[in-house]
Amino acid sequence: MRIAINGLGRIGRKVVKNIFDTPSLDLVAINDIMPIDKAVYFLKYDSTYGLSALTISFQENYIIINSKKILYTSHENIIDMPWKELNIDLAINCSGTNKTKPQLKEYLSLGVKKVILSSPPDTDDIPIIIRGYNDNLYASSQIISNASCTTYCVAPILDIFHRNFGIQFANFTTVHCYTADQNLQDAFHIDFRRSRAAGVNIIPTTTSATKVIRNIFPELKDKVTGSSFRVPVINGSITEFIIELNNLPSQPELINIIKLESQTKYNGIIDLTMDKIVSTDVINCPLAALIDEHSIELLGNKVKLTAFYDNEAGYSNQLVQLILNH
Repeated sequence: MRIAINGLGRIGRKVVKNIFDTPSLDLVAINDIMPIDKAVYFLKYDSTYGLSALTISFQENYIIINSKKILYTSHENIIDMPWKELNIDLAINCSGTNKTKPQLKEYLSLGVKKVILSSPPDTDDIPIIIRGYNDNLYASSQIISNASCTTYCVAPILDIFHRNFGIQFANFTTVHCYTADQNLQDAFHIDFRRSRAAGVNIIPTTTSATKVIRNIFPELKDKVTGSSFRVPVINGSITEFIIELNNLPSQPELINIIKLESQTKYNGIIDLTMDKIVSTDVINCPLAALIDEHSIELLGNKVKLTAFYDNEAGYSNQLVQLILNH
């Protein structure tokens, strides 16, 4: 499968590396507004994941990864990208922009056969796909969204509880590492709270996962709410759930069901751990959610639990696995 990527930020770079771990995928083009020498630098060196194991260089307008030449361009507008002659099967939009259907359709005019948006869309006319939950819809549209890292953590867990026990109400709170959208020092930002220094504050903010969950679980749209706190860690996040159930299981029954789901429907997507881990322990974890078995607590007709996730590596891995499985 011939793949092109537009946007070489945190997710884009991690997707590049996942593709090079996958022989059946062929990365043929990258577009980003940064100069090629800086793109190579960021692919090589990473403050979170360390030095890349790939051999990376550049020559003229090509990035060379493990001797593979990849066309590199720096166009702001999709329509200007010289991709028409490349016979691209799939474009992954990791730019953080172009999140509406008319914008993403411009890839199709370049001969691209399918487009995946690596974030929630800005409109409701693009199918949002979560691997394991509703990826049977993958082929339903030429343009799809792969949701977000937090949604990938939340959706499988809500689905497990809803199918097995019924949900009356659910609240999730994600404690999320800071991102490039925040400021290093107090400075102007359209969001008052994200304008504050990311390295010294716990910053309450919104999460796109709430809207996405209500979209893909229409039967729960009046029963689910969520919030987010950005905290001063570079990577690794955790989500706490409080879920009111229709039918309360015993703790052993609940754990057995989660384990069964992690080995079947959500194999390679979620798992449980008995280890007493912290956020740095999930850096580079390929899972969408790693449930802390120690956190599972039954309270009347409610259950509380927490799930860790690497908000970059986990999400990027799930995106590539979604492609491979379809």
